[in-house]
Amino acid sequence: YRILSLVGDAAYYYFPVFAAYSSAKKFKTSPVLALLIAVVMIYPDMLAIVEDGKPFSVFGIPMQLVNYTQAVLPVILITWAQSYVERFFKKISPDMLRILIVPVGTVLVMLPVALCLCGPAVQFVMGLVADFIIWLASVAGPAATAVIGAFWNLIIATGMHVPIYTAILPAALQNGYDAILYPGTAVVAYTTLAIALAYGLRAKDKESRATGWNLFITYAFGRVSEPIIYGILFRDKKALAWNMIGGAVGGLLVSLLHANVYIFTGVGFPWMNVLMFAQDIIPGTIGCLAGGAVTFALAMIFGFEGQEKMPLKSKSGDSEAVESVEA
Repeated sequence: YRILSLVGDAAYYYFPVFAAYSSAKKFKTSPVLALLIAVVMIYPDMLAIVEDGKPFSVFGIPMQLVNYTQAVLPVILITWAQSYVERFFKKISPDMLRILIVPVGTVLVMLPVALCLCGPAVQFVMGLVADFIIWLASVAGPAATAVIGAFWNLIIATGMHVPIYTAILPAALQNGYDAILYPGTAVVAYTTLAIALAYGLRAKDKESRATGWNLFITYAFGRVSEPIIYGILFRDKKALAWNMIGGAVGGLLVSLLHANVYIFTGVGFPWMNVLMFAQDIIPGTIGCLAGGAVTFALAMIFGFEGQEKMPLKSKSGDSEAVESVEA
């Protein structure tokens, strides 16, 4: 158990590294340089600087103290910027010196760009999103839970779910329950399961069906949602839309039914999240199942990108579907 737990923690911890490699391939820039910048951002000494909270600068430029472990969007933006910087140095470097100038010049430019500009910019924007959700929870009631249900998977992708939980938990523990954040996130577990299941059933080619079923099983029994977020929701706009609509419906319903969450620790597999509602388990279950059912129904009826004109049982067009998934 300890070894398997370590494997899971390592994967989460080094998410920026995986994001850097995938982004480098997408933006056609050096994976090695992208990986180097990513590991600098989560290097233990760098994290120690952040934890100490002392001012720090890169070449005289003030650096925002940000912990980038599990962060994805900052790394994607940084790798995108790197693609332009690297192309610039390739363009101006003599052939004889390119092997030296390109990597050294790119790294020297990207250090302040990554640590002082791109990373903090994404963190600032997502901090505003977190503050908005907390503010909305205090003034809007049911609407706040609907927003959480719709956008929670996107928030997980940015790594901002941890500070939001941190901000909400003290008040929830003091009150003994939470009526906004935790009910909305409980619903998301069912919409996420529903979208993966529908993808496995609705996909037209063997590869996509296997992807759906593998990700469904991974989440259902491993409680790891990020593969679904990046493997389905971020690759298919319709999947993301169905997931967000179901989350909004379920979130709104649990709030209108006054289903509060009383248990703030893990309750096992994600499909057991309704146990978190304790004495409110009946209205909580209704809201969670409704959110999952809406997501599943929309996905099965309207399909995914490139599938809306295909009959459910058709085996034609497999090659086009494969190309669509790969794209």
